[in-house]
Amino acid sequence: MLLTGIGISAAMPAVQNAAISSVGPESIGTASGIYNALRQLGGSFGIAVTSAVFTVAGGYTSTTAVQHGFRAALLTAAAATLGAPAGLGVARHRPSAATESVPAVAVEGAQARG
Repeated sequence: MLLTGIGISAAMPAVQNAAISSVGPESIGTASGIYNALRQLGGSFGIAVTSAVFTVAGGYTSTTAVQHGFRAALLTAAAATLGAPAGLGVARHRPSAATESVPAVAVEGAQARG
């Protein structure tokens, strides 16, 4: 648990910095709010899933059932943790050449002529 606490406390500021620094100054508040909301949602979802796995695989009926449920819940959490980096590359949005933003100078020049 100590190792988990150290890892999370080292990773969270870096992740938040990456999320906030990836947007422009006008969108920092929105990015911060979305980041925090999704962090809370992810934590709640993780607790719900591991609790459900614990209940299905074991439960509180005996010490053996608690052991089986706890082991299954930890394995599920470990699998989700190991699978998370794979999802990082999936949701990346890469603008195509047709949707890239036009420099403001070109837009102003076109408006002055139009």
